[in-house]
Amino acid sequence: IYKQSGLGINNKTEFLLFPNVFYGTGNNTEEEDEEEYSAVVAWTKGFFIKQLQNKKFFAGVAYDFRLDDITEVEEDGALNNDEVIGDEGGFLWGIGPTVKFDTRDDIIYPRNGWLISLNGLVYPDGFANDYHFSRMDLDARKYLSLKDKSVFAFQSFVSLSTESPIPFYKLNNLGADVRLRGINANRYIDRHVFYFQTEYRRDIYKRFGVVVFTGFGEVANRVDQFNPNGFKYIGGGGLRYQFTEKSKIQVRLDFSAASDGRTGFYAGIREAF
Repeated sequence: IYKQSGLGINNKTEFLLFPNVFYGTGNNTEEEDEEEYSAVVAWTKGFFIKQLQNKKFFAGVAYDFRLDDITEVEEDGALNNDEVIGDEGGFLWGIGPTVKFDTRDDIIYPRNGWLISLNGLVYPDGFANDYHFSRMDLDARKYLSLKDKSVFAFQSFVSLSTESPIPFYKLNNLGADVRLRGINANRYIDRHVFYFQTEYRRDIYKRFGVVVFTGFGEVANRVDQFNPNGFKYIGGGGLRYQFTEKSKIQVRLDFSAASDGRTGFYAGIREAF
């Protein structure tokens, strides 16, 4: 957020050429369902927001533009048999409103406060769009400082999509390096997703720190299919290193294990949430 003007800009742009995996859709895919494919992806997304008169509230516009070209699939796989929406790739773009409530004491490494974001994106019919659907995301985060050197962080996230056809690579996913670590990003994908995660962060020596975290969630094709019996669980821990004494930007290295038997290491800049 640019404090001088109250304007905020957030953008992420990617150009990817990489092999990937597809397990099918739903909350009960199996390891043996894995099939490989390759894709070329160009993607830019983000938002523009303006601080309102009440300085805790922001409103603006979110956007998402993406071009996918599926270049290689397994001969006997689902992506080669016209069974999956998006198996040939395509272009899509969406735009919609975004609102935020932000009382965090720091946007890089918060120790106290709330961040609640509500985003809506409409991918309109026509206008060069190969797919037409809508999506709404609600992301609520709470930070609580217990002592000078420890913080509890909580996140609850839900994303709901319309019943229109959605390409498989734009379905909601449960796992990732900032979602439920330990679950492959493509293992569980579907129209809707819910997850909750919490993390305990502790400074231990100079610029070094440790964290422990846990979480649960699931994906569903319909909202009424969400069921605690279907939750996937994760847990893990990691190390942190702060760039400089004044900087609050953390380098993180995490290890996590999931209830489906998967484990994973994750490295990144800044905290997962």
